[in-house]
Amino acid sequence: MVDSLTAIICPLVIQAMVDKDAGRAKNLAAAFRTKALAMRQLQDAVTRWGTDCLWIYHLNDARDEKGKEVTRATVSPTELARLLRSINMQIEIVQEGARRGAKVVWARRGRAGMALWDDTGTWAGIPEKIEAAAYDSLSREQQEDLENQVPEVFPNAETAIAWALERGAFDALQHSRNAYQKLKREKAPKNAREMAEIWIADVQHRLAEMGGE
Repeated sequence: MVDSLTAIICPLVIQAMVDKDAGRAKNLAAAFRTKALAMRQLQDAVTRWGTDCLWIYHLNDARDEKGKEVTRATVSPTELARLLRSINMQIEIVQEGARRGAKVVWARRGRAGMALWDDTGTWAGIPEKIEAAAYDSLSREQQEDLENQVPEVFPNAETAIAWALERGAFDALQHSRNAYQKLKREKAPKNAREMAEIWIADVQHRLAEMGGE
């Protein structure tokens, strides 16, 4: 268990910004190099052993440039997109009244979108419930089909960015991220579904030009 990425990555982000402002780094890209390397080293160190691992990070309430309330991860979409190559599932802790649950936000080879509620107050049995809800009755072929399906909507930006990279539309994570952000600025989608349609069309066009589809 890595608990938490927030505590590891956030100080590096702050230091990078301080170094940039103090002139110790030429630009933000250079300042953030230490952060990027730290994430890669941590990821490789943890996943190389082939054991199950839980990565924890936090969500904060914030406001975007237009003053609209948004929820943002304490780890950047770029770092989370990089992390997706090593995980099979994203789970978010949710609350409804007095009860809490675990929502499967994304699953590489299983079902997603459902919340499993903690009726014990101690999370007892929740891992088993998640496993059953995501994978029960799915054959290996069905899991492969789910992995290869084109999503109708992405749960977050990092998943969309990582999906395009895994499909082969880009040769580097930063290229996928830059293209996603450029499309979002230029097309100004009204919601996540509209952004997904724009992004998928762009990725498929790129693949077609490359002869990949």
